[in-house]
Amino acid sequence: MFSHRLMKLVLLAFTLLLLQGIITPIANPVMAAAAPAFKTNLYGQAIVYSKDKTVELANGIPFISLDLLASAIGLSYTVPKGQDQTLTLKYLDTTYTATLGSKTVAYAGPNNRKGTATLAAAVYKSKATSRYMFPARMASSIFGLEYSWSAQSKVLGIGHPASPGSSAADAMKIKQLTDQNNALADQVNALQSEVSSLKSDKAKLESELEMQTEADYSKAVDGWITYETTHLVIHITPKADVKFHYLVTDAEKMLDAHESYFGANTLKGDKVDLWIHDNSGFFQVAASGRYLPWMDALTMNVEDAYKLAGDDSVRFLFAHEMAHAYQYHKWDIDKLGSKLSGQFAWLLEGQADYVAKKLSGYTQYGIDTDAPGAQRDLAYYKTEMSRRSSPSGWTPMNWSDIKTFTDLNGYPGFYFGFEAMVYFFDTNYGRDKYLMLYNNLEKGQTAAEAFKNTFGKTQEALMTEYKAYFGIDKY
Repeated sequence: MFSHRLMKLVLLAFTLLLLQGIITPIANPVMAAAAPAFKTNLYGQAIVYSKDKTVELANGIPFISLDLLASAIGLSYTVPKGQDQTLTLKYLDTTYTATLGSKTVAYAGPNNRKGTATLAAAVYKSKATSRYMFPARMASSIFGLEYSWSAQSKVLGIGHPASPGSSAADAMKIKQLTDQNNALADQVNALQSEVSSLKSDKAKLESELEMQTEADYSKAVDGWITYETTHLVIHITPKADVKFHYLVTDAEKMLDAHESYFGANTLKGDKVDLWIHDNSGFFQVAASGRYLPWMDALTMNVEDAYKLAGDDSVRFLFAHEMAHAYQYHKWDIDKLGSKLSGQFAWLLEGQADYVAKKLSGYTQYGIDTDAPGAQRDLAYYKTEMSRRSSPSGWTPMNWSDIKTFTDLNGYPGFYFGFEAMVYFFDTNYGRDKYLMLYNNLEKGQTAAEAFKNTFGKTQEALMTEYKAYFGIDKY
């Protein structure tokens, strides 16, 4: 078991390593190429502050300036001249047109792909800075970016997801990211001696902890209350424990779907460290949730998650991130991705969402827009697939270019499509077959070999079935 002093020790050690240059945050290659004026947080996501005047609040909605957005993702744009009120944005192969004061954005891309999208608020020109401001959440949705916003600290995070895509135009970006990942692996190897030292300190702290009572934890304002269940060691801040104690009492019940899906002995007796915290102090800049495989630990910013759809979103976050813990215990993820150039978000994220939303029955955004459990049937997947990715959808996709499941790497933020893939195989070929696909990839088989050996069909044939199953071939 960890004490709050151990958590401080780990954070202090990591901070010192950052300051000494032993560890350096990995910047997204697109961001690095444009030399943007922002920093990255511990999770590699760009962060900007309202005091920088590149982020503004209008009626409670955060807006990001187009010049910062252009630096972050390589977007180009032209501004209105004279009486013209039109903004033109160019990103990848699609042109977007917005009018100042209007909530409507028109888009046009290759193969006659065009349509409109409705923003949460109108684009405007800042009176304070003369910058052109775009609603940040819609920028995230339209351009397929990762997004977070802390209303309390006025901190906005926006940037590319971990996998930048696999189109020909992005090949160099993928190579740069792969090289950076390899460099990080070398750095991790160099840190093994520091890890040994931290383990020694951990053992000493654990010895001291044995002499402490649970009451001692409760008295520490900046401490952690620690509980232990069958599969977890749960550390929770006193403030979070008041409102979210159900994560302690219900934790094992919320893992029923994981135990059934991945197998009852998947964790092999190991206990995952779960760190549950509120949104105060240092944690204002922490992401909502993350599984850290090198520590076999999971962090949850429960107050941030709660803002989406209340307790349902908190439970979803727990179920999704714990699915990653089960994945890393069941398979050697490095081996699984060895033939995929490290591009395996379509395997891990889709399965995690499937377990959390379809099998566990939790919603991330609310039941009106993100149906849970049995409501995620074929009709739901067909409707949502069209609403999200058809030519008239939120983020239109050029499905004619997608011939295999690995081609989905070109759309790294398309978690719904990844989840639908799991539903497709689970329903039509059986769960055992789909899990065998992971086993074959872990053995070092290429994606083409693994699909063929698992399902007896080529990736191309299976993708054709996938499109027909969800009505994509009718777009």
